[in-house]
Amino acid sequence: MTRAVDLPETAEALREYRRGGVLALTAGILLSALGIACGVLGWGAAFAAVLLGLGATAVGAGVSAWPLERRFRRTLGAGAWSAHAAVAVRDDWKGETVVLVAADGEGRWPFQVFASRQRWTPVRPVAPGVLWWCGDPRVGGVLALPGGGPLFWARPLKKEDVRRRVLERAEEAGLAAVPEAALADPRPGREPVAPGPASSPLVPAASWRKERRRRLTGRWRWLFVVSALVLALARTWTDASDADPQIHLTVVSEEADGSCVVRWTDPWDGRERTGPFRCDPERGAGLEDWETGFVVSYGPWKGELYGFQGDRYHGSAAWDTVEAVGLGSLGGLLVGLIGGWAGFWHRRSRLRRAAAEARPAEGAGR
Repeated sequence: MTRAVDLPETAEALREYRRGGVLALTAGILLSALGIACGVLGWGAAFAAVLLGLGATAVGAGVSAWPLERRFRRTLGAGAWSAHAAVAVRDDWKGETVVLVAADGEGRWPFQVFASRQRWTPVRPVAPGVLWWCGDPRVGGVLALPGGGPLFWARPLKKEDVRRRVLERAEEAGLAAVPEAALADPRPGREPVAPGPASSPLVPAASWRKERRRRLTGRWRWLFVVSALVLALARTWTDASDADPQIHLTVVSEEADGSCVVRWTDPWDGRERTGPFRCDPERGAGLEDWETGFVVSYGPWKGELYGFQGDRYHGSAAWDTVEAVGLGSLGGLLVGLIGGWAGFWHRRSRLRRAAAEARPAEGAGR
């Protein structure tokens, strides 16, 4: 028997799954470290909590990928691929499910699919299509596109009422054994045949990987998420500015236009500091060597000096930078939301179009 893991495409899918787990674990550690650093440096408790939450989620995803990858390898090393007609059903209680037609064309195998929506949505057979299977239908096994990848773990539905509901919906979707010519040959050395219009709008595994990489590099959702994080940080800094301490300054020297050099005691570390400032030339008599200002209490500008002349702000660039960052992140949120919505409807209409084209072709094949 030729094992499923012997297919180069399947071996590459296993390596890619492992790399995804390592990447998630690395990203989680970096996000957690950044969150801890933000908390220690006082760059915003809310922002630090968000980073720590995202980091913990990514670490959990990375750690959980390892035992599942070992289960994949064990199952694929003990069995061979077989091709089956399949249709996906989204159940309200069980989430993503799929029904396979047994090799004899009579039996039906309903499974619950364990995968993120990001991985499963591009490959789920919205119309009767072809999926490869390796495992025991009574216990569970591995699903893949014709060609041997990407890989998804599936477990049989055990509750009778759930099984009956999923099977009924699968039959309503037109589940039946697809023509033999549409079934890819799972044996090594044979060229896999991608399912055509008579099955479903699926793509071969190699094309799916290319499409997945393209989607990951151009995801509007990442622009939205990054913009939301930046906006949360800008909001945290804006709130922190209300707590900037006002301090007394000693004027060391002053020019006629108000430019001066002042000396003050840093409220954070107690050191005496000297720097440029813009004094109020109209301050009262007896206050020639005295002025007041504010010290930034947040972000990379912590400890910098600033002040006001009327309504005009001068000194540290913290306010202007935070305002620009906040406006930029709002624009990123808007662009990400519009782009993501447009992309969603484009993919949805494409899948509906492909499914509509598949059903008449299937009826003609019968």
